[in-house]
Amino acid sequence: MIGALAAVYGFVAVAAAALGAHVVVLEGKPLAWFDTATRLLMFHALALLLLSAQIRQRPVLLLRWIALGMNLGVWLFCGALYALAFGAPRALAHLAPIGGSALMLSWLLWFWAHLRLRL
Repeated sequence: MIGALAAVYGFVAVAAAALGAHVVVLEGKPLAWFDTATRLLMFHALALLLLSAQIRQRPVLLLRWIALGMNLGVWLFCGALYALAFGAPRALAHLAPIGGSALMLSWLLWFWAHLRLRL
């Protein structure tokens, strides 16, 4: 399931990049938000593919929690930035730091898992 989500995220990131290059007209901060969301979405799609492979090799609960944190982070961080880029209420901006924190915590836990589990 994690690998499937990673593939969907990769697809959405490429589609967003194509739309941004050819269809969507954004300037200033909205363009920066769109670009950041697209870039981080692709990075985390690739990270989740790797994490999915590690979970198949060693189905450890900690790795599943890391995947959950990354998915939550992607939805909150990238989702908030995409929404803001397209004119959503600025109140959604408060979701981005929560999502970013979830992403950073997931990366730190993954680092710790590598040390602890010798992945």
